[in-house]
Amino acid sequence: GTNVAADVGTAWPQVSLELVVARAPDVIIDAAMGTETGGRDLFAALTTVPAVRDGRIVRVSSDALYRAGPRVAEAAALLAAAIHPER
Repeated sequence: GTNVAADVGTAWPQVSLELVVARAPDVIIDAAMGTETGGRDLFAALTTVPAVRDGRIVRVSSDALYRAGPRVAEAAALLAAAIHPER
């Protein structure tokens, strides 16, 4: 997969919805930390975005992605399944 926000310039960028629409990702990985809810609702109106249109907003545990250690292999498997579910 290619991170459509890789050039935003910071390790933890705040990406605007306008950027999401402009970059039109095929998959959105939602790994919000804490008790954030409504990720799907946040993107629901962006029907021109392929990830939204095709139902490919994938919720992944932030623990798996953001904590180094034994979870690295789990995170890689989760990302691979989100990006390439056919495999």
